[in-house]
Amino acid sequence: MFFEYKIALYIGVILGVFFIFISLYSYIRYKKLISYLYLKNISYGSLYVGETSYFFKVLKILFFSISFVFLVLAIARPKFGEKDVIVRKIGYDCIIALDISRSMLAQDIYPSRLEMGVNLAKELVNNLKDIRFGFIVFSTDALVVSPITDDKDIILLYLSYIDRDITISGGTNFFNLVKRSINLFKDNYKTKLLVIISDGEDHSGHEKEIIEMLKRHKIKVISIAVGTSQPTPIIMKNTDGSVYYLKDNKGNIVYTRLNDKFLKELANSTDGLFINVKNNMFNVNKIYDYIYSLEKNKYNSRESFSQKEDQYQIFLLISVIFFILYLSIYFYPKYKKIE
Repeated sequence: MFFEYKIALYIGVILGVFFIFISLYSYIRYKKLISYLYLKNISYGSLYVGETSYFFKVLKILFFSISFVFLVLAIARPKFGEKDVIVRKIGYDCIIALDISRSMLAQDIYPSRLEMGVNLAKELVNNLKDIRFGFIVFSTDALVVSPITDDKDIILLYLSYIDRDITISGGTNFFNLVKRSINLFKDNYKTKLLVIISDGEDHSGHEKEIIEMLKRHKIKVISIAVGTSQPTPIIMKNTDGSVYYLKDNKGNIVYTRLNDKFLKELANSTDGLFINVKNNMFNVNKIYDYIYSLEKNKYNSRESFSQKEDQYQIFLLISVIFFILYLSIYFYPKYKKIE
C-alpha cells in the first residue's frame, strides 16, 4: 500500500494524542464537578448528569476512534492494486537454440564450445531490446525449455542451468530442432528469428527439407558457429570428477572439428546471418544491426503490474459509518436528575 500524502498520517497521530489528552482532562474535570456538587449540596434549578453505562461509554470511544483513524487514512490517499492488462507492443520473436551434443564439450575455444555458447546466449538476452525469447536445447532430439516469452529472467535462469554436467546425448539433428521451432512461432508474424548456436555437425540427412521448411514459414536463421577446424578430442567427466577422452567402439579417441558448411547454408538460404566465433572473439554488434534492420512484429502482451489507484473511498465510507454510530450513541444517553 502506498500513501500519497504521508504527512496526513503524522498529523493524524499528533491530533490523536491531542484528543486523548483533552478527553482525559475533560473526564477529570467532570468527576471533580460532580463530587463538588454532591459535597456542597448545591442546587441551581435542575441539573442533569449523564448516566450512560460503561458499555456505551466504551462504544462511543471505540466508534469515534475508528472513525477518526479511517478518516486520517482517507485523507492520506491510500493507493494500491495490481491487475493484468493487455499491452500492444512491437518487437521481434526470437528462439535461441543451443546445441548440447557431446561435440560441444570440446575445448578448442575457451572454456569450451558449450560454455561459450551459453555465454553468447546470455549476452544476446541481456542486451537485445524489444525482443521476446524462446529457448530450445537440441542434440539428436530437440527440447523446448521455454516458449516465447517477455520474461528474460526465466530464459537467463534456464541458461544458468546449462553446463558441462548436463546430460548430453550423441550427435546433432537440425531437423527436429526446426520442427519444434516452427510450432513455437505464430504464422502471422512478419519477422521470425532462429538463433542456432552450434558446432555444425549434423547427422539427420534432411538438409534440403530443413531449408524448405524454414523458407515456407519465413524463418530467418542466425547461425553462430562455435569451434575451430582443428581436430579436438572431446573431454568427458566421470561422476567422481575425473575426466577422460571420449572413445569410439574400437577404443580410439574421438576427435571433433567445426563443420560450419550447413550453418552457412541455413543462414544464406533464409536471408539470415552467419557468424563464426574464432579465438573467443564475437562481434555481437553485427547481430544487433542485422536484427534491428528487420521489420518488427505487432503483438499483444498480458502483463501484471502494480497500478496505483486511489482507494480512499473505502476508508472514507468506513469512517462515515462509524461516525454515524458514534453520534447515535452520543445523542441518546440515559440521564438522572439532580435537585
